[in-house]
Amino acid sequence: MFLFFSELLGRSVIDSEGKSLGKLVDLKVKMGELFPMVVTLRIRRRGAKAPLALDWSEVESLNGNLVTLKLDAEKKFKDLQLNEGEILLKEELLDKQVVDTYGAKIERVNDIHLLIANGELRIVHVDFGMRGIFRRLGWIKMVDFLTNWF
Repeated sequence: MFLFFSELLGRSVIDSEGKSLGKLVDLKVKMGELFPMVVTLRIRRRGAKAPLALDWSEVESLNGNLVTLKLDAEKKFKDLQLNEGEILLKEELLDKQVVDTYGAKIERVNDIHLLIANGELRIVHVDFGMRGIFRRLGWIKMVDFLTNWF
């Protein structure tokens, strides 16, 4: 299943019984592979000053606008630790300028294309185009309607 990072940001995170635990605010990724793997979710809990972290392995499913956790996952929240070779997508990649090695141009990252396969969430593409901007602004359905109408 493919999805975009902008579609994940702000999703409600719920426990296995449906109780809201907070909102997804970032993802931690381990770099060094062709398709880097998401290893940790960063979640802002209601009333908490700083976001907490939870391993990706504690995610049961991504359905609609919800991130559902496995049984007792909420007991495994921890402070975020960044190890060597790990980055936060929103904080360190989204809206940043990167070098496109094929065209040797500097591009701005508008969105990140992710793939869920075999229980893993991996980065498969970085979106530099206008559709990424429209998607993040919530305008993509309107833009698609207008471009298909004309």
